[in-house]
Amino acid sequence: MAAASQAAASAEASFESAQRETLLDSALLISGPNPPDGLRLDNVWVSTPNKHSNQGQRVEEEEFAVRGLSLHVPGGSVCVVVGPPKSGKSALLDALAYAPGGYNESPSVHQGPPTTTSSTPLPKLPGLARGSVQLQGQLRQTWRAGPWRQAVNVMRQKPAQFPDLSLTANVNPTAAAAATDTSSSSWSSHIRDRRSMEAGVGAALALAGASHLAASTSSSYDRNSAVGSMPLSSEDWLKIGLARGVRGLVSSSVNSGGSGGGGGGAALVLLDEPLGLDHEGGNDEREVDFMSALVSAAEVQPQCAVVVATRSPKLALFANQVVVLGPKGRVLEQGDPEELLAANGYFAELLQASDEEAAPPAVQQDEAA
Repeated sequence: MAAASQAAASAEASFESAQRETLLDSALLISGPNPPDGLRLDNVWVSTPNKHSNQGQRVEEEEFAVRGLSLHVPGGSVCVVVGPPKSGKSALLDALAYAPGGYNESPSVHQGPPTTTSSTPLPKLPGLARGSVQLQGQLRQTWRAGPWRQAVNVMRQKPAQFPDLSLTANVNPTAAAAATDTSSSSWSSHIRDRRSMEAGVGAALALAGASHLAASTSSSYDRNSAVGSMPLSSEDWLKIGLARGVRGLVSSSVNSGGSGGGGGGAALVLLDEPLGLDHEGGNDEREVDFMSALVSAAEVQPQCAVVVATRSPKLALFANQVVVLGPKGRVLEQGDPEELLAANGYFAELLQASDEEAAPPAVQQDEAA
């Protein structure tokens, strides 16, 4: 478990470092041909390596964390993937978050999808064993890594921390770095960009429930000081990570790294346990406030699809649609949360167990098959 946690933290840090280092100008296209179409999964199987010992030999076998998931999350909507621990929720988000490579990854020009023939098949992406993923009408393999990192905002279970950066740069590394570069714009334009970016970062912190931190984002202290010098709790760091994940929802310019705030918001937001692993559904007011704000933010960003992974079924009550995963990543139920409750199936049992603070209900053999 320690090794897995360390690997997850390393992956998060690598992803966020790549975001910080990839500065994209305002001419960069970070959207697919059909933005309102959102995210489409067709019979997706997500694989995870299983390393173990066999007669003294270290072997690695492929196991499936998610099995046969087909899903459409239109732009402007929120889908919650819910299930007990070890049901494949995080593996699904990790597979979607991976930035594809292998093509021209110029940080300044998105030349469109590459031409493929039978002799040049699309590459297999890590974690995606079967099926296809489309974002805004474009196959995931045909996105360059730079635009994908800009288009997809991610919060993992244990968000990376950058104590050497300011609060603003922790929430939006790319835009913060670009806003400090005055080489290609007038001073008045630079000030306008900086204020726009700080307003967006403040809105992201507010959505994450960190309004007390948002108040400091426009101060000179924040511009010049590392956030590591501030008295931040583990809860504060979690909310900063959540703000980084939702930043592309709160403003069409918050994700932009270019002069004048050009570009657009996120195309996909992935949030893994946004209220923390220790959250077990005991704070109903916090759940209501966060999910209501998240759904409202998504509604005014028709180009952005939102996927939330959580073990708390209460968060799913506010979503546009729900996917319920069971043991070994099998899809048990999916659809409108009210319809799932009326069906009185596994989702309803999960919610009842959460209300009673009991362990997740067992899955019947025919459901797990």
